[in-house]
Amino acid sequence: EILEFKNLECLDLDNNMFITIPAMLAHLSRLQVLSMSNNTIASCLVTLPAIKELRLDGNMITSPVLKRILRLEPQNLTVLSLARNKLRVIPVELRRLSSLKELYLDHNEIDGSLSQTVIQSLTGLTTLNL
Repeated sequence: EILEFKNLECLDLDNNMFITIPAMLAHLSRLQVLSMSNNTIASCLVTLPAIKELRLDGNMITSPVLKRILRLEPQNLTVLSLARNKLRVIPVELRRLSSLKELYLDHNEIDGSLSQTVIQSLTGLTTLNL
């Protein structure tokens, strides 16, 4: 079982059939990088305490789900990749991620623009893909 790997820092679960981020991952207290791209994730209710990179490209994540993710994830997140999802708007909760350096939101259904408040709060951003 994956929980036996208490020192796990990086986990790649790409190209599977996950519909949510497994709750058991919250027990991996050293997990810093999680990639679950190309699944069918449409919800997230788990907090990942040490996560720095979260890659969820090619899933079914909507704007309301992104809002929930942003409430759960810590502020030390440096990479957030949500390309090829079902996002229509970019929630203002994104501004809470003050350590964010890379943000990937390309190939979504975004019909508006980033608010000035969000842009100004992401002062460490080095990469932005819309």
